[in-house]
Amino acid sequence: MRGQQTGGDNAMRSTILLLWMAASGHACSCAGYPSVGEAWANAAAVVIGEVTHTDPAGAALLAQTARVTVIESFKGPARGAEMIFQQPGHNCSPRFKAGTRVLLYAHRIGDAWQVYGCGRGSSFEAEDLLFLRNLPRSAAHTRLSGTIALYEVTLTEGARPVRPLAGLAVQISGEAGTQNVVTNADGVYEVYGLAPGQYSVTPKLPPGLKVRFPTVTGRRASSPTETQSVTLNERSNASVSFAMQEDNRISGRVLDPEGNAMRAVCLDLERSDGQPYPPAFNCTKDDGSYTFENLPPGQYRIVINRADKPTGAMPFHATYYPGVTDRAQATVVTVGPDVQRTGLDFRVKELEKRAVFTGQVQFRDGAPIAGASIELFRDGQRIERARSGPTGSFEIASLDGGQGELRAAVLAGPETLKQCPHWQSYANAFIMNSQTLKLALDTPQSGLFLTISVSSCPGQLPGR
Repeated sequence: MRGQQTGGDNAMRSTILLLWMAASGHACSCAGYPSVGEAWANAAAVVIGEVTHTDPAGAALLAQTARVTVIESFKGPARGAEMIFQQPGHNCSPRFKAGTRVLLYAHRIGDAWQVYGCGRGSSFEAEDLLFLRNLPRSAAHTRLSGTIALYEVTLTEGARPVRPLAGLAVQISGEAGTQNVVTNADGVYEVYGLAPGQYSVTPKLPPGLKVRFPTVTGRRASSPTETQSVTLNERSNASVSFAMQEDNRISGRVLDPEGNAMRAVCLDLERSDGQPYPPAFNCTKDDGSYTFENLPPGQYRIVINRADKPTGAMPFHATYYPGVTDRAQATVVTVGPDVQRTGLDFRVKELEKRAVFTGQVQFRDGAPIAGASIELFRDGQRIERARSGPTGSFEIASLDGGQGELRAAVLAGPETLKQCPHWQSYANAFIMNSQTLKLALDTPQSGLFLTISVSSCPGQLPGR
């Protein structure tokens, strides 16, 4: 049994990019990913190539032709050969980008080549090259490997790798005992020669980090979060990789001038350069509390109602922590690994005059409805929106005058309607509406009842 922690070729890693781009706004769902050994064995060609031409350049959901010159070959065409790829136009089809170098597991389709979706991606490249450059010896033994990297969340790319985590201890346990290995400079660990059987893999988490999600290739045996189990057969290989994230927290409450909790107040974070950090958007709960977690290290300002447009739920202008409207006077909050900042309470100094409407959403038999959508209209236009709480209670407010209308709506999907057939004749496009109440928008009212005119259905909607 031999552990491998050799350093990767960082110069090569910086140029080998697997730029598989799904169509914007269209997700491709994959049931699983092959191990590097499976991908190598099943492909007709495995090469590193330079993309010299694409047509079209990057249009999503259109068939694409790409020309690739082989730079390094592990199987199939020799170095210097040109490969013509024909990629189909669907959201699971990888896309090429001219001028990039890519690691390809290619398949013959007629006279052309094709790379399938749900294959080996860019997050596997350093791990794959250790295997491929060690052929044929690497294919003659069992191999358990993985990549561990720090990830951050962005609005446009979702979770993306920031850097590999080198020198991180990984524990591999099986029937014969436990072995510890360490990730190399590319965040990769690998072990050859393990006896066939089931193995669990657990990274030893450093302070300030936690597992965001695991990725398993090969035969999975279980699916907990911080420990993953896989099964190795004779001369097979599998990988268990972990995406890590910062483990930190900012929390507090938003209070009105009298110290009362304010619910449904939305908060944003701004970086120290004044740019927003959109993935950290949050809104207060019923008790006025908010929490931001797993933030990239840095300095932030916390702001409520950043759009600076007072509404019924946020009857104030943009306000920075701890309760100032002048951004220059805002307190800057520093966030790093394992930082837990609690008690960061806002005190809003002044509220716009508003009328508050409170009440209950219920079925005809009086059963409360949690999570109903409450909407306030004026002149046919929705001006405010809220949701009912766990007991069906609601609060919605208006800054406007004149006459308005208030109603509640409940979504009942196809499966729900199957279980509750007496709702079917009442639901319109899977939506059940309450009666509409006429209101004077500048006059507060309490004790209002919004009733869905059907009886409740056991196990559906109430108190959910």
